Amino acid sequence: MGLRLLSLSEAKFVIEMGCLYIHLYGGPYLKAWKDFNWKEKRPGLGINRDALLYAKDHGLRVRVLVSFKADRCYEAEAQKWINFSERTRSIDKRDGVAIYLLPWTRKHFQTIYGDFSHILKVLK
Repeated sequence: MGLRLLSLSEAKFVIEMGCLYIHLYGGPYLKAWKDFNWKEKRPGLGINRDALLYAKDHGLRVRVLVSFKADRCYEAEAQKWINFSERTRSIDKRDGVAIYLLPWTRKHFQTIYGDFSHILKVLK
């Protein structure tokens, strides 16, 4: 199965090989740790609730492309993301859409190296 484009809550995602990809072209949420009282002083990565539920319900891993780096992405499990965000109330609202935040740390994300330029092109 090839690459599929998905739109949820006015955000675009790509599904490919068991993964749901999102592109955070603006980069991470730098002061998320401060705004949500995290113990770790780290920026956060955010994705909308509908996308996380879609990934969880379809058994997809979530992969985040940050800025315009096409040589790596950051992978997390949807259920763990949901659990953390709801437990710590790390949920932002943007234009009425719930954005679930997760600290950008090795504890939560695995760095995946490869060529993701084809994903970035679709998500531009």
